[in-house]
Amino acid sequence: MVLAVLLAALAGCIPSTIGAVAAGGGGGGGGSAETGASSPPALETLSLSVGELVPAFDPATTSYSASVDFLTTRISVTATTGGSNTIRVAGDAVANGQTSQPVALLAPIQTIGVTVENGSLSTTYLVNVQRTTLTGFIQREPAIRAQVAGQLDVFGWKVAIDGDTMAVGAPFEDGTGQGSAGDPSDLSAATADSGAVHVFRRSSPTSAWTLEAYLKAPNNLPGAVDGGDTFGHTLALGGDTLVVGAPNEDSAAAGPGTPASDDDASAAGAVYVFRRTGSTWTPEAYLKASNPDSSDLFGYSVALQQDRLVVGAPQEDNTDGSQNNDPAGSDVNAGAAYVFERNGADWVQTAYLKAATPSPAGAAFGESVDIDADTIAVSAPNEDAGSGAVYVFDRSGTDWLRSARLRATQPDAGDFFGRALDLRGGRIAAGAATEDGSAAGVGGDSSNDSLFDAGAAYVFRREGSNWVEEAYVKATNPAASADFGFSVALHDEMLAVGAPKEDGGFAGVTAAANTSVQVSGVPDSGAVYLYSLVGGAWQPTAYIKAATNALGLQFGSTLALDERSLLVGGPLESGIVLGNGAVFHFR
Repeated sequence: MVLAVLLAALAGCIPSTIGAVAAGGGGGGGGSAETGASSPPALETLSLSVGELVPAFDPATTSYSASVDFLTTRISVTATTGGSNTIRVAGDAVANGQTSQPVALLAPIQTIGVTVENGSLSTTYLVNVQRTTLTGFIQREPAIRAQVAGQLDVFGWKVAIDGDTMAVGAPFEDGTGQGSAGDPSDLSAATADSGAVHVFRRSSPTSAWTLEAYLKAPNNLPGAVDGGDTFGHTLALGGDTLVVGAPNEDSAAAGPGTPASDDDASAAGAVYVFRRTGSTWTPEAYLKASNPDSSDLFGYSVALQQDRLVVGAPQEDNTDGSQNNDPAGSDVNAGAAYVFERNGADWVQTAYLKAATPSPAGAAFGESVDIDADTIAVSAPNEDAGSGAVYVFDRSGTDWLRSARLRATQPDAGDFFGRALDLRGGRIAAGAATEDGSAAGVGGDSSNDSLFDAGAAYVFRREGSNWVEEAYVKATNPAASADFGFSVALHDEMLAVGAPKEDGGFAGVTAAANTSVQVSGVPDSGAVYLYSLVGGAWQPTAYIKAATNALGLQFGSTLALDERSLLVGGPLESGIVLGNGAVFHFR
């Protein structure tokens, strides 16, 4: 009703149609007829980055509406016109056919003006974007599970989303098969904890997810030979490329190559790249560290952006940047990160990153990694007695240079700052799930350590060449051992934080201010907390639980967030068998 009233009011203020384009005007180019008369210029096409125009675009119609999801906090416009017309979106000039800068959706109904100009003549198209309120943000379908649920498969250990594709890791799954030729129901020669990845697809943002592929490591062998590789421990998804980490893979092979079958370097780790054509996923690359060694856990973390990939190996032992010094001395488990770039169908290692030279012993550098444009973030959560740090690298030519080391405001031993990490749009979110602060919400006192392992998250913002702490974030119902900050996810003006050992008995979604329902009742059921950036400050927005809230679910162990969906992993969900795991979709 509110939208209808607003549209009616707007319709009374501006014309709903524009005059016919004069002959010779170039399809809206604003030309003059031979009589000297002129007509207003017009757009030829108009579209949004999210949502659909209602009615469908017609150059003669100037008033439209569009509906977007609650998680959509920005929207971009793409428009074309003929001739020498100028296009402006929200007052800013935009090149013909190019996508505008994102427009912030600051109100439940945001009106975006798109003006096309030619000299003194102009036409303004109004797009009234209505954003779903929190009451419409709900779990959209039952729990998503593996096609064949196995005991303690922990389906939902990791989850990734890109558009209408979702990948879910089940690193302790036991199925046979190799690549995309596996059969999840065939356990005749089970490979214990070999791991699997399930790829789901939806036909539109509002449709249900359906299984597209069941993937195994291409060098997965039947029986006990490759047991424990934990393929699917970590994931990265971008377009038609899927990257899967198997940190407990045992081959001693070095660098990119053919999938190896030896077991000469226990838990050296490996990474597998799959490429999709149509709806078929095929293995593209098998990546190993340039200096593989037992227990390095290469592939413990991965991050992908287009044709660039970052891989963490938090137990790599090298003392310097040579990649050849691997002692059994003071720098054991210093950790490393590796950068690969795709060249055609090949992947080439282009960088080897360390926290410092020499790297801190036991820092676990590489436990979490992320990449955004020309910036890489790598965590070292065990550094300085487990107080933790995050290192930032910026690309300079072909080199990656350390540019910052981020720490919590009140670093304490055992907080493990950075164990969870997300880098997006000039911001870094870092989780510290075992931080002990007793504050609630955003901006509290971080020096009061009276709640053991309550957990915290920190948001940093880039200002020029510096990073500043923007927010110290806590649960709205902080509790001991909740592990708030075990997972974090950033997207535009939204931050999601998981607390998989939170004990609340509530089910569903409620406003963050509704603390009366945020009370204990179901141990380790888990929760997710949503925060919004409003006027430059982060504010608690929502408290989220599974619709099937249950004991030991550990909802919030992993998160994936975009402008349409929040995906939450509950790897110990036992709806079918003990610990089969599930993923929950909120929109």
